Amino acid sequence: MTAERRSLAPALVLNTCAFVVLELALTRTLAVTQWYHFAFMVISVSLLGGGLGPLVLTRLGVTTRAAALFRLRRVLFVLPVGAFASFWVFDSIPFEPFLLGADASQWFFVPFGCLLLAFPFFLAGMATALFFVARRDESHRLYFFDLAGAALGALLFGTLVAGMSAYGTVTFACVLWSVAALWLTRGHPLVRPVWVVAATSLAALVLLAPSLEVRISVTKRIGPRPAGEVLQDKRHTVFSDQTADARVDVIRTRDGFRLILDAGTSVTRLLGRSFVPRVLRDLQAVLGELQPQSVLVLGSGGGLEVRLALAAGAERVVAVELNPLVNELVTGPFAGAIDNVFDDPRVELHTEEGRHFLLGTEERFDAILCVHTISNAALGSGGLSLAENYTLTREAFETYYDHLTERGVAFFTRPRFQLRRLFDTAAAAWSRRGHPRLEPHAIAGSSERQRFYGALLVSRPPLTSAQRRGVAAAFQRVGLVTASSLVSSRRDTMEPSTDDRPFFNQRTALTDLTWEDVASVFEGSARLTVEDRPVAEVILLLLLGQLTILGGLLFVVPLILARRRHSPAGGRRFYRAGLYFFLLGLAFIFVEVALIQKLTLYLGQPSLAFAVVLAGLLVFAGIGSLTDHGYRPEVSRGLSLAVALPLALVATVLAIAPVMNLVVGAGFGVRITTALVLIAPASFLMGRPFVRGLRWIGHHRHGVSSGVAWAFALNGFASVLSSLLAVMLGMTLGLNAVVFVAAGLYLLSGLLLLPSDSDRAARSRAADVKTS
Repeated sequence: MTAERRSLAPALVLNTCAFVVLELALTRTLAVTQWYHFAFMVISVSLLGGGLGPLVLTRLGVTTRAAALFRLRRVLFVLPVGAFASFWVFDSIPFEPFLLGADASQWFFVPFGCLLLAFPFFLAGMATALFFVARRDESHRLYFFDLAGAALGALLFGTLVAGMSAYGTVTFACVLWSVAALWLTRGHPLVRPVWVVAATSLAALVLLAPSLEVRISVTKRIGPRPAGEVLQDKRHTVFSDQTADARVDVIRTRDGFRLILDAGTSVTRLLGRSFVPRVLRDLQAVLGELQPQSVLVLGSGGGLEVRLALAAGAERVVAVELNPLVNELVTGPFAGAIDNVFDDPRVELHTEEGRHFLLGTEERFDAILCVHTISNAALGSGGLSLAENYTLTREAFETYYDHLTERGVAFFTRPRFQLRRLFDTAAAAWSRRGHPRLEPHAIAGSSERQRFYGALLVSRPPLTSAQRRGVAAAFQRVGLVTASSLVSSRRDTMEPSTDDRPFFNQRTALTDLTWEDVASVFEGSARLTVEDRPVAEVILLLLLGQLTILGGLLFVVPLILARRRHSPAGGRRFYRAGLYFFLLGLAFIFVEVALIQKLTLYLGQPSLAFAVVLAGLLVFAGIGSLTDHGYRPEVSRGLSLAVALPLALVATVLAIAPVMNLVVGAGFGVRITTALVLIAPASFLMGRPFVRGLRWIGHHRHGVSSGVAWAFALNGFASVLSSLLAVMLGMTLGLNAVVFVAAGLYLLSGLLLLPSDSDRAARSRAADVKTS
């Protein structure tokens, strides 16, 4: 292979790596500056831009290798400046989707902001397609490097890049694109003066980026003030940092400090012994009544529940907190603010996801506490409705039951309107443990003054009359009315959540949404008091509708027009190829979303698990493409992949729970290795259909260059829709069903690639011509 041929691979890896780093960085950034569900918007917008780039390429008439390389160099030179500038402009405009109903200007700023976010991905998508046009005879190798770059981007973001600021991460992606451009233009006489200017500009960006603050939505508030105003006030904000999991700020208050997660999505108090917040006095009273000797605290945060357990006489308290930065703060610089509670020899602190911790231990506890691991702001924004929650599923309650002593109780606080679902989920678990009725084991209380607050206590043995009276009295002392019957409206009633459908915070079934729901979400609210509204569900459906319409205008209409340039036979192949790559885009993202969510439960470190599993899936798929020799017109070869891949996917998703349960208590290295071995066979096969399709396009020689661009465009458009559809299917049918649907899509796409009668006739005519 010549030096010129070798030169494309590093640049392709860097381009795709930068694409994924920027995509994940913007996802994390909008979760801070806006709300969680707008992170899904970033994924959709980035994939939309990535698909539009190849689409525009089809109109440029790039047909030769030299022309492709020429445009590729120009695109990569523009990308670094374009990426940084588009993000800076986006951060400067008043992008406020929740004010669409109250501020008419948002009907301009919201779509304009989406276009700004999509711009760098548009250029990067065009660059990716140009790589394949320039070297279409080596599509299987290029696809390997494409996926390897994406895997590298996921790993970099989960490790090296995670602690950078938003502007720092954007600058990092710009540096990667700049290096890719330099690699492709090395040796050119104009490179040196151009790169002196480029290097100086990038150095300035690297120095400037840490000092730039992102704009936080006015709908996010800390107390009565906008969150952005509070966090930028150095008189009150004494600490700021971030990880791949969350941004963490510490602000000073009159009674101590507060930990602010993601600019107001969640708040944790750091208080000394003399302070017991009103919302925790029910727990204080219940612990005083039950006097547990061993306590497990899920979501220990600033240690308030730990302190109350110790005050009630607990001899051992195990605290589990997911965010490592929170634990560093409460055991380090702010340990004194909470009276060094985690230094008490009776306390054991773990940095882990709570459910996973329990799966890896055999210890039993007199009390398991899960006290308001959410905030009013997060729930009101709909910010948790799309987030999986494995601590409040039927299987989780079964785990709690198994880890309670013979006199053990589990205590939960949630919004009052979630008590019915919480009760039903616990009841389903207790029933599977031999207790058909939960009522003898449970007592609930709700606040008449505060709709956001309610409590549920469930006991492994039936509660005695004395215990029931004591807990009821404890509830009443703090203003909670004992709920003998948990009554909720039809809209608040959901089926018990399960590990397969772990969306406990989902407010309303997607099939129950009405036009009134849509109007209520966007009527505008300065304080975002929308706790009663299915915000995330409405946003999800609106995004899907908007992207479907936009995709139809930008993808389908040009595709129909392009058909006129082909012969009737070629046109049929053109449509067949378009549907083929569209199905592949849907199926790949379906599998990606479902497998990552299911494996996160067993791996225990969500951000690192996400990075490693995604990287592994992409690398194995890349190896599959590298070892495949492309399209061959044998029916048996096409059928083998069409059948083997769906079977591998079904086997993988069914094997995850039984296999991972065997190693759930082992070290992270063992767990991640087992997970990678599980997904390897299906991922390996998932890398083959795309390159076979590219070879199929080349085999028929009908507009090869435009066909490659169309393949990437339609695959990208499908990925846009599938990132939303995967979540919607998971919420409605379950994560297993998402993989089963993906298996069906892969089967259908494999059948599309089987040679038709016209294909065989064309080969026969070609053979006759060659013989003559």
